[in-house]
Amino acid sequence: MSGLLREHNNVAELWINLALSQYQQKHWEKAAKTTETLQAKFPSVVQGHNLAGLLAVEKGEFAKAQEHYTKALQIDPNYVNALYNMALLQDVYLQNIPSALKYYSLYLGQVEDEETKAWMENLSQTVESQGN
Repeated sequence: MSGLLREHNNVAELWINLALSQYQQKHWEKAAKTTETLQAKFPSVVQGHNLAGLLAVEKGEFAKAQEHYTKALQIDPNYVNALYNMALLQDVYLQNIPSALKYYSLYLGQVEDEETKAWMENLSQTVESQGN
């Protein structure tokens, strides 16, 4: 634990930044431990649940990832990172396209993302063509 965290271990943003840094560096075990601490100390911090979902996906634990993203979205239904991550989980890993389209739509209601919009339109067309 860094000196800053030792002195200010009640500041959620420091834990979030540390966990995110560890995740980005692919230090999965360290990121998981930091995320667990973040969730224990700050259970209503949405970023902790979202990051736990990302880590679960890395481990192939898709049901657990879904639980974490769901919890994040219960805390903040408009948290764009969790909306996007849930959409990807439903689309790529769980192959639940109707659910993926729902989450992509909610995500796109919050942000301008032309690439995701085009992906969602193609996905919608595929679903429509399979239904006919």
